[in-house]
Amino acid sequence: MGLYEKDLQPRVANVNAMLKVPVTQELFDALVSLTFNAGEKNLANSDLIKKLNAGNYQAMPSEFIRWVYTSKKKSLGLQIRRIKEMVSFAVPYIKK
Repeated sequence: MGLYEKDLQPRVANVNAMLKVPVTQELFDALVSLTFNAGEKNLANSDLIKKLNAGNYQAMPSEFIRWVYTSKKKSLGLQIRRIKEMVSFAVPYIKK
């Protein structure tokens, strides 16, 4: 097992433990990606997870875009990453 897989496994397990509602694979992947920046504890206590677990899937884009700060400053790299994640998990809903 490579370093990436070792780093990924606990995050996957933590996201699985946080979720109380079904999500698409794309949304799950975006949540796992978000844990790399936000940390599991921050994500577990976030409005994003609370809204998601309440079934408010429509709030996800606006909640994801809030996670773009590093050292209290907006990061262009994180903004781009969050937008890509939002597009990725929104596409299956748009296709329906």
